[in-house]
Amino acid sequence: MQAITSLLASLFPHTVTVVPPGATNGIGEVTPGTSFPVRAQVSGKTQKVKIEGKVIKSTVQMIACGVFGLTTSHSFTLPSGFGPIHPKPQGVHVETDDNGAHHEIVYF
Repeated sequence: MQAITSLLASLFPHTVTVVPPGATNGIGEVTPGTSFPVRAQVSGKTQKVKIEGKVIKSTVQMIACGVFGLTTSHSFTLPSGFGPIHPKPQGVHVETDDNGAHHEIVYF
């Protein structure tokens, strides 16, 4: 099983730093949560996608190696070579099959 995991990991050559939203402070501001790394495949192709009934134009996509509960409220730091480095996510799609959810795609 370890060999399969290693082979699949090679399909996700990038590391994206993700920061979830944290708690709300005393003046109503959301403070950032603790960041964590996500293995991913990042590509910079322009495409139109429909997520939750909304059509968006995406110029950068991140395919996460796994399911992390990512949302558009999370902050992302992409690897060098992709711009902008801190894009605002426009939508998140969870890919599923008969075995359940297996990866997420974030559209920037």
